[in-house]
Amino acid sequence: MSDQKFLVLDTPTQAGIALRLRAGDVLVALNGVEFHGDVPELQQRFALGRRLALTFLRAGQYITVLSQTAELGKWHQKSQELAPGAFKRIDPDYLSNWEVFQSPDRLYDVQRLDRSLLALSAPVLWLLQMRMWRPLAAWVAMSLFASIAGLWAVAAVQLFMGLLFWRSGPDFVRAERRLRGLEPILILAARSESTVHADVARLHPDLIWVCAPIKTTQPSTADA
Repeated sequence: MSDQKFLVLDTPTQAGIALRLRAGDVLVALNGVEFHGDVPELQQRFALGRRLALTFLRAGQYITVLSQTAELGKWHQKSQELAPGAFKRIDPDYLSNWEVFQSPDRLYDVQRLDRSLLALSAPVLWLLQMRMWRPLAAWVAMSLFASIAGLWAVAAVQLFMGLLFWRSGPDFVRAERRLRGLEPILILAARSESTVHADVARLHPDLIWVCAPIKTTQPSTADA
């Protein structure tokens, strides 16, 4: 076990809160490499303006988020024991931040926070993909109403909705999930949605994805 000093997040700033970071999160790695530097060195690592993958230790579990700034809160240093070889190098260019939502009855859902080209080019398909039934109904109603004026009006509605969802899609998804009783709890950096589900299963094994099939219990022959 290695026992070295790491940066610990105190009170998160707005940027830290947006990444769902918490006071007490221990920054243990940058891009999958153990990081033992101080705050100026951390700021220097962001000097090129690229997103970095920051891995934090929280309650004995590792979580990784993408950030473009070191200004995530006030930091202090403390000694922390880590198992050797706990990390492997990460290329942040292949990752996206994903937001995880949870309901009181232990259901969860996720959304990718990067802007979606599908939302821009085919908003109706994006709405179906994200299971956004209320906005989809509004899109259909607007398209039907616009069809009275002609195809140019329908195309204008398509363009407007595409730009709107491309620019503010995560906000729409967040608002819709909250209407369904799911609150954002976590940000995770991952390559794909399947990777996010694996991370959620590791961090919160009691949660069930909202789209997971319901398992029915077959009656036992011993009960007959």
